[in-house]
Order: sequence, then C-alpha cells, then structure tokens
Amino acid sequence: MKNPKGVKIIEPHDYYSRARTIEIPEGVEIIGEMAFRHCRNLESITIPNSVKRICWGAFSCCDGLKSVTIPESVTEIGEHAFGYCKNLTSITIPDSVTKIGEAAFYSCENLESIIISRNARQIEKETFGYCKKLKSIIIPEGVTSIGYRAFANCKGLNQITISETVTEIADSAFIECTGLKSISIPKGIKTIRDYAFSNCTSLESIDIQDGDENIVIWDSAFSRCCSLSKVIWSNRVSYLGSDAFSFCSALSEIRIPDSLTEIKVATFQDCTNLETVIIPESIQKIEPLSFKNCISLKSASVPKGAVIQKDAFDESCEIKRIF
Repeated sequence: MKNPKGVKIIEPHDYYSRARTIEIPEGVEIIGEMAFRHCRNLESITIPNSVKRICWGAFSCCDGLKSVTIPESVTEIGEHAFGYCKNLTSITIPDSVTKIGEAAFYSCENLESIIISRNARQIEKETFGYCKKLKSIIIPEGVTSIGYRAFANCKGLNQITISETVTEIADSAFIECTGLKSISIPKGIKTIRDYAFSNCTSLESIDIQDGDENIVIWDSAFSRCCSLSKVIWSNRVSYLGSDAFSFCSALSEIRIPDSLTEIKVATFQDCTNLETVIIPESIQKIEPLSFKNCISLKSASVPKGAVIQKDAFDESCEIKRIF
C-alpha cells in the first residue's frame, strides 16, 4: 500500500491496520504519533530519505514487523516508536540520529542485534528494556549516560561494551540481565546508581578500571549477583552504598580499596562463601549488618581506630585489631 503524495506528515488512518506492506512517498518529513500503531499485519515498510523524525509510538505494537531500515535523514526517534514490535529481529540506528526517546524499542522480544548511532548522547529510560533475545551491545563513544532500566531484563545479553565517554549508569539500568558473565567499568564512569546490575545471576567478574575520576557505587548496585567471584577494585571508588554486594554468595575474598573510609549497612551481607576480607587502615566505621550472615568468615582484621557498630559481623567471626 502506498501513501498519498504531497503530504509532509503521516497521521493515523484506519486502512493502515489492514496493510502488510507500506511505502511512504518521498517528501514526507515526519511520521506522526501513533501513525502505524497496532498495525498487526504490517510486515515491511519503506521509509524515504526525506523523513527526519519518527514520533511517539509511530510503529508500536506492529507484531508482524520483522525488519526496518531507518534512513540517514532521520535525526530523532520518539518515545515508544517501535515498542512491543515482538517480531523485530534487528535494527540499525544511523549516525544521523541524535536522540532516541524513552522506551523506543521496549519489549521487542525477538530483537537480537542493534547498532546505536555514534551521535546519540544518551540511552534513555527503558529504551531497550525487556529485549530478551538481545545478545550484545556496544555503547558508542559520545554517549554520556545509560538511563533508568535502559536494558532491564535483557536476559540474553551476554556482552556489554561501554565507551569511556559514559559517566553515569542509572538505577536498574542492567537489572536482571541474567546472561551477563562479566563487565568492565571504564575509567570515565563516575556514578553507578541503585540496583544498576542487581540480580545479574550469571555475572562472574567485575573490573573497575583505574582513572582520574572518583566513582560512587550506590545502594544494591551489584546485589544478588550470586555467581560473582571476582572483583578487581580501583582506588577511585570513593563510596560504596548499602547492600552494594549483598547476597553475592560466590564471593570468597574481598579486598576493600583504601579510598574508602566506611563500610555501609549490609554492604556484604549474606556473602555466605566469603572467607577473607582485607580491610585497609583508611576505614573509620563499619556499620550494622555489613558482614552479617557471612557464615564462612571466621576472622577479620580491623583497624584499631575503626568503630564497629552493632551486628556488623556475626558473633562467630573473631575480630582482630591491627595497625
């Protein structure tokens, strides 16, 4: 089915819902809000090089759509533009695109690969959330932040490459990416927010790379990563939040960086296989439940001047004062 010539904006029409193929004519500049939403029979669409903007929900819930080519003329992909396109398997976002809206590809359950524009500056809230078959992702140079739940529940995701221009990973950005086995935190990152990698149950190793900028790791950022056995620390870690590594039951050794001054509430609670913890002289306070239920930890050496608050360790753990 072809669209009428001479129009600049494509708006919703009832006849689209019956179409299997649609060819948008040259000259159209905007694909409007919900223009093809719920076109469940739509299998293919031709977008001309005149289109500059794909608006909110333009192709959302197009169950039959398997692939789409976004031309180099497009500069903006709106919120929910391709959300719930359950049979979409691959997408290339050209370098002309500078803005990708929230949840633009949310719950594209069969999406396996995506190439992100090198001129995008943010990965917005829930952009690729619940893309359960997405296998790998490269966050290109130029992106500065990864938004709230941007890749949440991408259970097939096993490889993430994050560029050094990224400074912040938002709350729950990669929560429940259960296929992820390792992650390298580049030197540009300053903030990892609450639950960013929580419940990544196959995650085995974390490498926090050295750099000039301090990094703050907030509450529960890596909690319940039950396969995590190796953390390469950096002295640029200036804050480690409550429950940051709680229930990481495969951890057997922790070497706390001497850039920290306190261990927060329940930071390592229920790390049941933890046998060795090295606490530096810089630590001034160990808060309640910090090492609670670390049943394999039989002893810990703590700086003389450090305040150990109630229930920081199990009663069975022998505390040795040093320094």
